[in-house]
Amino acid sequence: MRYFPLFLISVFLFLLSPNAMGQTKRAFLIGIGKYPRGNGWNNLSSENDLQYLTKVLQLKGFENQYITEITNEAATQAGITAAMEKFIASCKQGDIIVLHFSGHGQQITDDDGDEADGYDEAWVPYDAKARFDPVEYRGQKHIRDDQIGIWVDLLAKAVGGGGSVLVNIDACHSGTATRAQALAVARGTPTPFKLPGAATNAYRTPNGAASEFLSSSNLQKANVVVFSASSPIQINYETVDDQQQGVGSLSYCFAQSLATLPAGATYADLFYRVKANIQSRIPNQIPMMEGNANQQLFAGNYKNPESRLYIDRWVTDSSFVLAAGSLQQLIAGTELALIDPDTKKQVAMATVQSASPVESIAITKTKLNKSGLWICEIRSTPVPPFSLAVNYDLKTLPKSWIPTLDKAIKEFGFTKKSDHPDCWISYVADTGLVVITKSNGIAYSDATAGKNKITEQNMAALQTALKQMAKVQYMRNLPDGGSLAETVKWEVIPHIKNPETPQDFVFTAGSLFDLKLTNKGSKPVYFSLINLLPDGTMEVLLPDAASAVEDFSVQPGESFEITDNSIESNATKGREFLRVMVSERPFDLRPVFNNGAKKRSGNLSNWEAVMEEVMKTDKGVSTKKRSVGVSEVTLLTQSFLIK
Repeated sequence: MRYFPLFLISVFLFLLSPNAMGQTKRAFLIGIGKYPRGNGWNNLSSENDLQYLTKVLQLKGFENQYITEITNEAATQAGITAAMEKFIASCKQGDIIVLHFSGHGQQITDDDGDEADGYDEAWVPYDAKARFDPVEYRGQKHIRDDQIGIWVDLLAKAVGGGGSVLVNIDACHSGTATRAQALAVARGTPTPFKLPGAATNAYRTPNGAASEFLSSSNLQKANVVVFSASSPIQINYETVDDQQQGVGSLSYCFAQSLATLPAGATYADLFYRVKANIQSRIPNQIPMMEGNANQQLFAGNYKNPESRLYIDRWVTDSSFVLAAGSLQQLIAGTELALIDPDTKKQVAMATVQSASPVESIAITKTKLNKSGLWICEIRSTPVPPFSLAVNYDLKTLPKSWIPTLDKAIKEFGFTKKSDHPDCWISYVADTGLVVITKSNGIAYSDATAGKNKITEQNMAALQTALKQMAKVQYMRNLPDGGSLAETVKWEVIPHIKNPETPQDFVFTAGSLFDLKLTNKGSKPVYFSLINLLPDGTMEVLLPDAASAVEDFSVQPGESFEITDNSIESNATKGREFLRVMVSERPFDLRPVFNNGAKKRSGNLSNWEAVMEEVMKTDKGVSTKKRSVGVSEVTLLTQSFLIK
């Protein structure tokens, strides 16, 4: 064996270290706590934010010489721009970047047509004013998300695929007036900065829209993850630390969560801890995360994503809300196990008391740390899940399959054999096992199912396909109505009206129409658009794959329009339904209805989301019993006949 001198081994290890190879952890921190009088902004506690952030970043290996801070009078629009350009120029391949903003935030009328809601989100520098003035101030000092996106893109390119970029925004993207506003310091204003002559909000497809802070990742760019303190239509409130000093909710909870984060954690692990901490203090505030959060924190490695259900927010010391309801198969009586994500051990049990389609409320008898993170796993459910009637095509099915199918259909729990089925299981040469719908279409096929043998893997895949069909059928059967039905209006507006059918819309190939959702209420609403096709399939059109669910909202007194839609030449003939689901809290149907959608050509295809497989063997069924603590969902439907 050959031995090397100790000093040579030390040199070798040093050369392998990140700093020796050129990787540096760098931070750019903006904190504006004092705004000039007369600009319309109240003072904040942003200096305290930067103290917490600097301390925790140093704990995580960020050296002080690589931490840039710009505060108060220096943080003008020009000052931030100059410092940012210098910071970007200093970044090298493989660097780890943290970009943070603490200060006021405000919506401002979109000036280039790239926003789904008609507003840019903007940082408010020291010299920006809160109100439009046709002579003195037209928003020129606001730093719009378009500019922030350019900076982030340059940072991502500068550090390359071996680096990473984390953006923290402890400010309001926008907001709405609430009673709590009088009781806490708000980092922004509920009043958007509106430019005169702004057009009615109209949706632009992802082909022409830019993501607010993110661009498509590749090997030449770093992954970018964005943490925001609140949703685009919310006020972001300050909280207090243990010494009762004011501090930004995101900054403080970020510092607390990062300091105790276990080794090897991902950005997602950090965010969900931050979110739990914020919502234990400010339950109605909705922190947001964008980007691929499965990357290891401050490193280049990625982990496989995990589909987990976390406590969303606490209502009392013993009751909490889950951001999943009957559509995700949580119902009254469902038993949940609460798991510590660090130890992986069960610490308590809880029971779902009531559910809406997108939220449920549960109660536990065990006292838990409300600022901690808890995983919820379904242990039992009182009734079978979604029901689907099936039968066999005995003329084609191999006889050897029948016992296996009988056993599986019984064990699935949500399927039953019936002489009046919703679908038939059949066999087609060269195609394998197929599921045929009532409209004689093939809803599912499995070429790996051999005529002489059918495996457990084939049955597991069949279960997933049939479960998706059951969910679609459930969605089709949900009745219209809800608590927002009187204040939200959903319209199909044909470009050319047919006098022969004034009460109905009859379209043919090439027909053009607009869609319009109007919020006549006093609170902002979030929505999702679902297309129910004539052949029995469905697809989630909005939010699309490039968007966050929080992007699709309508402010009080405003409308959201989707213009110039056309009927394509190969459209399925029959009645098509466009259902909009509306709630006062954001929700995401894409993981629920991820399969079985019939993809359309033409204009509507631009809305289609590419959804990952999240079909689980979870259980549940809808219930009409609801709780005050659960966000109500309103369903509104417009239909048209395609000839």
